[in-house]
Amino acid sequence: MTVNQLTYFQVTGQWYDVEAPNTSSSSNLPQFLVVSAFVQFTPRLAPGDVEYISNLDLGFTLGPPALTATHAGTGGTFAAGTYFHAITAVNANGETVKSNDTTSVLTGSTSSVTLTWPQVDLATGYKVYRGTTASENTLVTTIGAGSTLAYTDTGTAGSAATPPTTNTAEASANTALAIAPILARILEGELQTIDVADTPNVQLLANTAILGLSTLIYDVAFSDVVYAGAARVLTNFAFTAPTTSTTIDLGNPALTRLPYNPSGYTQ
Repeated sequence: MTVNQLTYFQVTGQWYDVEAPNTSSSSNLPQFLVVSAFVQFTPRLAPGDVEYISNLDLGFTLGPPALTATHAGTGGTFAAGTYFHAITAVNANGETVKSNDTTSVLTGSTSSVTLTWPQVDLATGYKVYRGTTASENTLVTTIGAGSTLAYTDTGTAGSAATPPTTNTAEASANTALAIAPILARILEGELQTIDVADTPNVQLLANTAILGLSTLIYDVAFSDVVYAGAARVLTNFAFTAPTTSTTIDLGNPALTRLPYNPSGYTQ
């Protein structure tokens, strides 16, 4: 199954000039044109507009459950010996790595091993592995119900298989996505995120096919602007979001600027 992923693009911007080197230094010092300002990026969508995305990658993988084993001298056909079990969780996208190994020392010839584990959120099933070492090499069974939390191994032959060493059980779900406005700022002439520690550039959602939008426009509004030196004006405008992770430079003269119109919904 294909897992859909959101794509983001970087927005950059600089509002300063560089002075010529002075006579006593070879460095170029920035001359701020805009000392500070708030910058809001508003997606041009109707208020309350929500995009529905099927099988969206939630950004993490399922983890294997913690396994517990108890054994009994009846109910099975195990020969005397030491047996190891492990379990994995599965979903439509793949399978986790194995859980902890359990060890069961069995005697006689009628023993069985009962395995229990807690449910893994978003799992659609589990795979039970067994071996005579901690490197299990037998797939005992595949349990299809995500709510099944126990299995009794009676010594069935199973099939040759080992647990995966790479977790491919990506978490995904049919998801409603609201594209919210993003507030950033210009600090000392450079566009930056607003966070505990400011970092250059801003990340916005790209208009990939999974959004189902014919076009996605971001309106850019400036407020609380502090200029340096001569009076200058930052004019609100809009631009079309790329369909890939292409970087958009707000200071690039070649950038196609659209009229600022946050009430001009495209849908």
